[in-house]
Amino acid sequence: MDTATAAVEVGGQAENPRFAKLVGTLRERAAAEARCLATLRQFAEALFRELKRLLDALRAQGIAEGGEPTTAPLPEGLRLFTFEWEGSRVIVAPYHRPLAPRPDNEAAAKVVGTGACGRIIVFLQPRAVRDHAAGIQEIFVSPQGRYFANGLGSGSYGQVNGPDVAGLAMGLLHRLTFDLQRWHSSLDRTTFDFVSQEVDAPIGFTLGERGGR
Repeated sequence: MDTATAAVEVGGQAENPRFAKLVGTLRERAAAEARCLATLRQFAEALFRELKRLLDALRAQGIAEGGEPTTAPLPEGLRLFTFEWEGSRVIVAPYHRPLAPRPDNEAAAKVVGTGACGRIIVFLQPRAVRDHAAGIQEIFVSPQGRYFANGLGSGSYGQVNGPDVAGLAMGLLHRLTFDLQRWHSSLDRTTFDFVSQEVDAPIGFTLGERGGR
């Protein structure tokens, strides 16, 4: 019998210090995860409000790009935010499991730290495609109230509250418009969907050159 198991009394009291350390660590991690999710929910809703405000402002200018954004429920009280943009569907998806940034992402670690943090991923999906999408940006959100976004050619960081969130939303639309070059897919990847009666042709894309603008 394991010594840690043998030290647990019938009433559930633990005398073994290894068990006490295990309990304490799991409680700390659960509390940290709750803080991460609370900050992530707050930040995601603020980002969605700013994106919707910009899309509404475009419609007020007679520009239909963006369409009417939609939301869908996700685990842990999070929501998915989706809107149309230049022939593609943009999906802003918070991830419900707080984890640390990857060890090789030193830029993110400098801003949000090396502990558990929330994450939002932005996907680009052609309108005719339903079963896959390409990740183009990720946003790390720390429980200390800072975010770091990378992808789409450059990184940005700021506070989860205040004007930085509006700047992040504007930056996303700006980069979707100016920093992505799109082209038709190759013929061997182009098919016809007889259910939707549409051509199923994934859109190829790459980051454009930022210089000269």
